[in-house]
Amino acid sequence: MSATLNHLFEEALLLSPASRSNLAEKLIESIEADMDPQIESLHIQEIERRKAQVLSGNEHLLSGEEVLRSAKLLVS
Repeated sequence: MSATLNHLFEEALLLSPASRSNLAEKLIESIEADMDPQIESLHIQEIERRKAQVLSGNEHLLSGEEVLRSAKLLVS
């Protein structure tokens, strides 16, 4: 991370949690605004494909706790 980015990050950490959340949301929105429409379309197609798999019962979702538990077992 460049010195400027590191400085901005350190400054952002001084904000309240609500303000950091607001800042993060605005940064994400700025990235989404610059996204290539073709890439965005591909992302939406992939989301819909995965959603259909879950809804059809072909795939199942794991809770965050389950994922973390599995990850910890893999690295221990």
